[in-house]
Amino acid sequence: VVLHTRSSRKYFPVSDYVEMLPVERRQNDTVFLLTDDANAIDEALEFFPDIRWFFLNRTRHRGTSGGWENQTPSKDPKQEVILILSTFRMVQRCDYLVHGSSGFSDFVFAEMEEKRKVVRKTIQTKGPAFSAANADSHIKLEQYLNETRAARNSEGRRRLLSMPLKLEGVEFGAQRHT
Repeated sequence: VVLHTRSSRKYFPVSDYVEMLPVERRQNDTVFLLTDDANAIDEALEFFPDIRWFFLNRTRHRGTSGGWENQTPSKDPKQEVILILSTFRMVQRCDYLVHGSSGFSDFVFAEMEEKRKVVRKTIQTKGPAFSAANADSHIKLEQYLNETRAARNSEGRRRLLSMPLKLEGVEFGAQRHT
């Protein structure tokens, strides 16, 4: 008999990872984004367009769409193994790792360390890394991103509306008498 609890790993916004990188790394280096979540790639490109992102073009789940039972988003186990082995080879060229709690991250770090000295930063969770309290963290993440988008959009709208509108040869707000 196997009992499965609703313990989950917490979903963190990409900004939590980016903030752990030194500013000069964000501005000058290419960031290899390792994720099994297509939402994380969308978030990285939307909220951090100035960072040079590198990621493998592969089939991914979106958030919790795959569930516990579907560990191979491509439905092709051979392709998934090739992607994992390719990842282990590519990370050997990296020298900085920011990650959450996972066995996969531990293996990635071990592969990186074989070739060079690596700086390792782990996102810390309050409480256990896997917990029933994290079961709805994907919902909280989506709410956070929507609030961030709304704040960004309202700030952009405020700036746009406060700018004087000037078109060459056209006056606004004044009446011309002839």
